[in-house]
Amino acid sequence: MVYRARASHIAGALGRLWHLGGIDLPVAVTLLARTWTVAGGLVTVLLIARCLSPELQGYYYTFNSLVAMQIFAELGLNTVLVQCVSHEMADMRIVDGCIVGERRMKSRLRSLLKFGLAWSGGAALVFIVILLPAGWSFFKVSAPHAPDIALPWTLLVMLTGVALLLNGLLAFLEGCGQVGQVASMRLMQAVGASIGVWAMLGARLQLLSFAGGLAAGCLIITVCLCVRYRRLIVDLLRPDGVACAVHWRSEIWPLQWRIAVSWASGYLIFNLFNPLLFATQGAVAAGRFGMSLQILTAMNSTGMAWITTKVPQFCRLVARRERARLDDLFQRTLRQSLVFLATGSALAIVIVTLAQSHVPWLGNRLVPATSFGVLCVVCLANHVVFAEAAYLRAHKQEPFMPVSVANGLTTALAALLLIPAFGLAGAVFAYAVGSVGIGLIGGTVVYVRKKAEFANF
Repeated sequence: MVYRARASHIAGALGRLWHLGGIDLPVAVTLLARTWTVAGGLVTVLLIARCLSPELQGYYYTFNSLVAMQIFAELGLNTVLVQCVSHEMADMRIVDGCIVGERRMKSRLRSLLKFGLAWSGGAALVFIVILLPAGWSFFKVSAPHAPDIALPWTLLVMLTGVALLLNGLLAFLEGCGQVGQVASMRLMQAVGASIGVWAMLGARLQLLSFAGGLAAGCLIITVCLCVRYRRLIVDLLRPDGVACAVHWRSEIWPLQWRIAVSWASGYLIFNLFNPLLFATQGAVAAGRFGMSLQILTAMNSTGMAWITTKVPQFCRLVARRERARLDDLFQRTLRQSLVFLATGSALAIVIVTLAQSHVPWLGNRLVPATSFGVLCVVCLANHVVFAEAAYLRAHKQEPFMPVSVANGLTTALAALLLIPAFGLAGAVFAYAVGSVGIGLIGGTVVYVRKKAEFANF
């Protein structure tokens, strides 16, 4: 009895801590997935440092930055799908694996699914056709004596196209309220991708490792979709005699083009550095910055689990005009995520400092500790901006577009001017100036103004 009472007491304490941290099932699964991403990413970092030369490390992260150009093909569609589908699902539900509710609303969902599939498929094709030869040309000009990258680059680009299509389906399902289920699929995807990368790095397959991990992840998502959601997708695509479509030009495009511009600006903010460093400072510098940014991106992604899993709830509360509940949920969620991220950033700075002093074979693969600390501050600033943007986009608007464009252009200009002259230090400074000086300050001004405007409706 004593042991049972103690167990009950401990369970109650953990439950209260769980609630205080704002961790529900979707957050828990998403956190688990992103914790794996962080932990798996650290293992990947160690294996890259051990199995790849500093030059090949630079190729690895430059590959990553170049395939991030998929955002120019996606054009913000997945974000729009989550918002639009969430609004349409406000009075719908899933019963026995099928969406049920008013036939007119189901017809609108059908049109959203068809549009999402068509756009994602077309985007994947355009991405492959353009980026494949562009990448070949970039590496040939920037590093004429480079190792043979034709096969790993070709496989990586083609598999990224497949991932584009799958991500469109996952975004639709998230909008349907399947946040926890999608998070569990992403967890399996992350585990499979990490194991694929590790196995291929261990087998000395070098640059093919990135494509191998992506192939494993795509296969897992495809199997999960077929097993779990085949009935829902087939049922929704089946005509039922009701024709009530969502009109892309009037209902989707006004939001999508703004998000697309913001995402394109995001490429300039987050992914321009590695190609510029590669072209002007060499592969080693690109590899050091890329590895540092990978660690911080994984941390920020984990912190965003609190926010992204609440986006469908934000949208439903907006649709129901429950303003007080919306604001309370957002503020509480943002505080919880910031505490997590600030703690993780402080710990990361300590680890990097110690690694550069005592484990130079690893520490010297990253930017200097002082620069890493600056990147951590930028990571926290970006987190606030991402959260504020998620809140405003729940209203089916994209008021952050001017801030994103200004941030992107400022960062790109600073990078173009500073990286050729100052290398890694110039890249860190350019990143900080745009993200903190423009993104955080300008974004918060927009958030406060729009929040007050929404409160009057």
